[in-house]
Amino acid sequence: AGGLAKVVQDTGTAEMVAEAAIDLLPAHGALALLLPFALAAIVKTLQGSSLVAAITAAGMMMELVAPLGLDDPAGRTLAALAVGAGAMTVSQINDGFFWLVARAGGFSPPAALARLSIGSALQGALAVAVLMLFRLVAG
Repeated sequence: AGGLAKVVQDTGTAEMVAEAAIDLLPAHGALALLLPFALAAIVKTLQGSSLVAAITAAGMMMELVAPLGLDDPAGRTLAALAVGAGAMTVSQINDGFFWLVARAGGFSPPAALARLSIGSALQGALAVAVLMLFRLVAG
């Protein structure tokens, strides 16, 4: 997990993402929390591991919190929580948690995929929405 984050940092991926994201997202405000959430959710979806997603997205976000207006203590905390929310979304067959829930629930893989993936996506979306609400209230 740390190795992937280091590769992302060393290759300049964080800076490329920053350049693209700054144009799309407002520099300040609650919508800036969508970037750490989305980065973690994308890595989680592609790779499957929540730990790898969280560490990789956190490594990428280290350089991006200031340009996004999240460099105050509340902003950094909410950015870290947004990474966590993104890392828990879209549980799928590459995820050990997926198989744990599928077996414990007695679900077939297709049934578990339908239930757990949709449920975890909704869970992550609700979590980032609450974090954005906190940013509006606190920021």
